[in-house]
Amino acid sequence: MDYEYYKLIRNSIQVRQVQLMSIDCQRNDVKVQENMPLDMAIQGKTELIDSTKAVIYLKVTLGRKQDYPFYIDIVHKGLCYSNGEVKDGELEKYANDQIIPLLLPYARESVSSIMTKMNLPVYTIPTIDVLGTLKVNRQGEDIQ
Repeated sequence: MDYEYYKLIRNSIQVRQVQLMSIDCQRNDVKVQENMPLDMAIQGKTELIDSTKAVIYLKVTLGRKQDYPFYIDIVHKGLCYSNGEVKDGELEKYANDQIIPLLLPYARESVSSIMTKMNLPVYTIPTIDVLGTLKVNRQGEDIQ
């Protein structure tokens, strides 16, 4: 099998020092049902440090504390650095747009690991259409 050459384009900001800041989880005495809908909420925020650095946060909440088999609430934090290509005054907006692609892989791994340790069927947070998500959130629409 031959592989095709894949060109990589470096992003204008890079994330470093990703940390798991908090975990709140519990296993409830509710049986997991086949095809049970999953309650999931994702929230992010950005704190600008200076013109070249910002801190980004991603909070992922799955399930419910009552009447559901489990509850998981996790927060990851990352320090973003601009490579100088982001225009002055735009780092905060750009970093905010990058929360999902930069931190969601960390949340995905954490959720999978926690569910395994809870002896629950593993739920993998789906991959996200980043461009579509940005568009919908800029328009203030609900995500389906």
